[in-house]
Amino acid sequence: MMITVFNGWQSWQMHIQAADMAKKHIALTEEVGRIMLLDEVLTMSARMAAASGDLSYEKRYDQFDPQLMREIEAVRAILPQAEIAAFVKETDDANLALVKMERQAFALTHQGKRQEASALLASAEYMRLKKVYSDGMEKTVKTVNELIERENQHLHYLSLWLVAASASGVMVLLTAWFFAIRSARTWAAERRKSEDALQVAHHTLGILVEQRTADLLGANEQLQSEITGHLQAEEALRISAQRHQLLFESSRDALMTVGPPSWKFTTANQATLQMFGAANVAEFTALGPWDVSPERQPDGRPSSEKAPEMIAIAMREGSHFFEWTHQRLDGQPFGANVLLTRMEVGGDMFLQATVRDITERKQIEQSLLESEERFRKAFQYSAIGMALVGLDGQWLKVNHSLCQMIGYSEQELLSRTFQDITHPDDLDADLDFVAQLLAGKTDHYQMEKRYFHKDGHIVWIRLSVSLILDARHRPLHFVSQIDDITEEKLAEEKIHKLNEELEAKVQERTQALLDAQEELVRNEKLAVLGQIAGSVGHELRNPLGVMSNAVYFLQTVLSDADETTKEYLDIIKSEIAGSERIVSDLLDAVRTKSPQSAAVDVRALIDQVLHKCIFPPSVALELDIPATLPPLRVDALQIQQVFRNLISNGVEAMPEGGKLTIRALEDTQAKSIAVSVIDSGLGMTPEQLHKLFQPLFTTKARGIGLGLVVVKNLTQANGGGVQVESAPGQGSMFTVTLPISS
Repeated sequence: MMITVFNGWQSWQMHIQAADMAKKHIALTEEVGRIMLLDEVLTMSARMAAASGDLSYEKRYDQFDPQLMREIEAVRAILPQAEIAAFVKETDDANLALVKMERQAFALTHQGKRQEASALLASAEYMRLKKVYSDGMEKTVKTVNELIERENQHLHYLSLWLVAASASGVMVLLTAWFFAIRSARTWAAERRKSEDALQVAHHTLGILVEQRTADLLGANEQLQSEITGHLQAEEALRISAQRHQLLFESSRDALMTVGPPSWKFTTANQATLQMFGAANVAEFTALGPWDVSPERQPDGRPSSEKAPEMIAIAMREGSHFFEWTHQRLDGQPFGANVLLTRMEVGGDMFLQATVRDITERKQIEQSLLESEERFRKAFQYSAIGMALVGLDGQWLKVNHSLCQMIGYSEQELLSRTFQDITHPDDLDADLDFVAQLLAGKTDHYQMEKRYFHKDGHIVWIRLSVSLILDARHRPLHFVSQIDDITEEKLAEEKIHKLNEELEAKVQERTQALLDAQEELVRNEKLAVLGQIAGSVGHELRNPLGVMSNAVYFLQTVLSDADETTKEYLDIIKSEIAGSERIVSDLLDAVRTKSPQSAAVDVRALIDQVLHKCIFPPSVALELDIPATLPPLRVDALQIQQVFRNLISNGVEAMPEGGKLTIRALEDTQAKSIAVSVIDSGLGMTPEQLHKLFQPLFTTKARGIGLGLVVVKNLTQANGGGVQVESAPGQGSMFTVTLPISS
């Protein structure tokens, strides 16, 4: 009887387990549905970002991706790992590859490569991975169904076993009763034995009841947990649906769906109603894509014919992005970007359309095209050279004027840099300006520089350069304006040359005037000297002659006089000789006699002069007169006077001593001999040199400034000339050039 009751209780428990399995089946099916929905949301977000460039879809992707992973983990936690291990790795690998490709598509969208991103999400590899992932979800559902079927079969067989066991128990009881009557006589003997067995069975039954009770409590707790998880999942799904609806309604883009077989609109958000001017969703969903389009598209094809083609491409490829001309309900056309994305919910296929009004963008593009065309014409047909130059100096774009200016074709220039044709002397300055531009120290610069023409000649240009920046304020390239100023430079050079010639002529004329003025002053001085020279020379020479004779007489008479007397007589004689020389210089300066030219040996002439000169011990004499020199054609007495004056001046210029050098050199071409008298004395300043041959100018403490006048007059009278070189502290060199005797 107890066995029968126990078997009935087990049957009731199996009924409860069957109900639990049914609930678990429903929960798993809902979980898999949510996974498929979330996966499609992620795919749609990636494709919408690639098609429209709106990166807010990436945030949507980041929001739903963790939720999808939680749903997948929830399903795996319910299913036995041994049952799903066969296909879970393949599904995981496909999911990771899909996420990687979608993240790569987002990265391409960030870089502005939207077409590449869309192509990636519509590629064969991407669709294959989607198929692998979808098959994995289908295998999951199939596995769930197989597990539940096996469990149901197990419970069914267990139920049959319990029924059979119950029937067997009844038969056993009847048989036991029959044998109990027959064994009444042995009942007493066996009673104790039966009681012991009954106690053991009762104890065993107690243990089994406790174990089953614990199992039931555990199952109840698990059931409560599953119910809580199911409610939480339903709430999450409800919130997700609300969020999706909120995203759909709050999107700035017009979002709508179309579905077969009519392919009319089935849903639309508020942005769609505003874009097309519809009063409500009902009014809009009564229309199809061709009803909100003009009769023909810009390519001339009917909208009613072309729209189904766009739908077919999207259904075949998974998505399709294109430009389309729509028409508002009031008849006003506008340009739009359209993204059609294939979707599936509950086995139903449909398309979601994302439409963005690009009227303003088209207007901007048209304005930009017009602006670019104006710039292109201004660039190409400018009268001056214009160019776009890379940051490395490479010519990027050049106009016709620049090519004509420097003789290169456009292709030849584009294969060169501006450094290649810039004059080396101008390159460093140009590169310095470029460095300042790139460093942001200036926004433009202008300079004059030289280019090498293709044929090699110099082209002067005036260069104006500005730096163009991109949207992120990074250097992009240079814009250069190049004006040919070669003729201007040639004119400047010609003017500069004329100015130099004029200045030289002015200086020459000024010098001539100064020389004339100097000569005039000199002649005036000589004229004055000439007026007094005769009378002064006569009046002085006679007394000097008497005084000289008197000194000679006294020296003869007083030959035995004391040394002091002799010394004073020598002083008087020396002073008389100096006075006579001054008188002679005065007379020679104002009335030079015609020379009596004859052949004269240079060395003999110099020796005669040196014989009459007195050299102090502190002055060393050096002669450099070759013995092979030809004779001079001069008046010996006059030229002796010339060298006597020069040697005396040289000795007097070295009061502290020094060296006096006399050197003679022959000039065979000029047929002359240059005799130089060189001292190591005080030297003279440029101002002193300028006045050196003027009458009455002297640099000595004693003297009347006629010695060099005599030197110049006598040298010129003998067909020669005199030159002087001197510097303060470096001594002086007087060079007398005289003709050779032919």
